[in-house]
This record gives sequence, C-alpha cells and structure tokens, in this order.
Amino acid sequence: MKKLFFLFLLFCSIQASSQTEDAGAWMYFVLEKDLPDKFTTGIELDVRLNENLSEARSIFSEVYLSKEWSDAFSSTLTYRALARRNLENNYNDRDRLSLDLKYKLKVGEVSMQYRFRVQRRLGLLGSEGALNSNFGYRHKVKATYDLNKKWEVSLAGESFYAAQNTSNLLQTDIRVKASLEYKVKKRNYLSFGYLVQREYNTVNPLTMYNAVVGYKLMIK
Repeated sequence: MKKLFFLFLLFCSIQASSQTEDAGAWMYFVLEKDLPDKFTTGIELDVRLNENLSEARSIFSEVYLSKEWSDAFSSTLTYRALARRNLENNYNDRDRLSLDLKYKLKVGEVSMQYRFRVQRRLGLLGSEGALNSNFGYRHKVKATYDLNKKWEVSLAGESFYAAQNTSNLLQTDIRVKASLEYKVKKRNYLSFGYLVQREYNTVNPLTMYNAVVGYKLMIK
C-alpha cells in the first residue's frame, strides 16, 4: 500500500508543471438502500467548486441501481442530471446514462477492484439531441486497505476516453484519488480525499487539484 501512495505523490509532482492549474472542492451526499435479491438503489447529490473555490462548476444528482451477481462481480446502471457552468457563466442542463461493470478480488490484506464504465449523453435535458450525444468509456482501478474497524484508506486511478460518436475515441483525462473513509456508526460513513485530474488531447490542458468530502447514509 505504501508503494501506491508513493506513486500518487509522484503523479502530483509531475502535474505541477502543467500549463493551466486550478484548485477546487467536491462535496457529495449519498443515500442508499438495500433491496431484495442483492439489488441496491440510491441517490447521490454533488456540488463541484472550481476557480480556486470561487464558483460552482457543476451541480448534479444521480439515481442508480446496482446488482451483485456474485462475491466478485457486480453491475450498476446510473442516470445523471447535471447543470454545468459555461464560459458565459450560465448553466447548461445535461444528462447521461452509464453502465458500470465491476470485478473485485482480495490480494493479501488489500482489496482490489476494476471498474469498466460506458456512458452516453442522452439529450433529454438541454438543447442537445440524442443523435449528437457524447459517447465515452472509462477504466478504473482501486486498491482499498482496512486500517481497523473504523478507518479505511484507498487509492484509485482512472482513465477517460470520449468522442462525439462511438468512433475516433480519444483519451481526455486521467484521474488519481487518495481517500480516507471513517465509519461514524453503523451504515453511516464520512469520507475525505484528495483528487488530481489532468486533461489530454486539448490545446491548453488543465490540471485540477480537488479536496473531496462526502457522507454516505445506508438505510434499511
């Protein structure tokens, strides 16, 4: 686990030489409920600040349904409704649908998870039609280690690919996140983290440094 955090610090130091930088904060709240037959549903509310914490870059909500097919494999279907700030300081409405396929295994005392996500902008909100929706997919690898019954530490890396259609996909971003989760009490979790995201294949790539704080409540 120490090697993983060393790689995270190395990544941060490399990104310090990027052309454009910004500091922000991501805040979220998750309400989740278990359903019969190993289904789980939930809603997530997010606010993401940028421009050195001076404005809300995006505000969105997600509704999702997950299914645990086995101890190792699960899937999640998510709908996101999003308001995103543009250059004129107005907000554009967007929405998208995504499908996650997850595989996890135990390597010693570390839990490893691989997630593949495919997503498409629907165009039900805003002026963009479904035929012009953006298509993309992501690869994410996450390592988690339980410090004790209350604390859990994790490190994740994610790579983004997107295009206006299903062809000519280009890598657009790389994201690395270190986080610490605290079990407040049964089915209540508080999370703190630090996230670095770097853009690619653009004229003036942006590197974002974000503090992350979230709360998750699981109801019966």
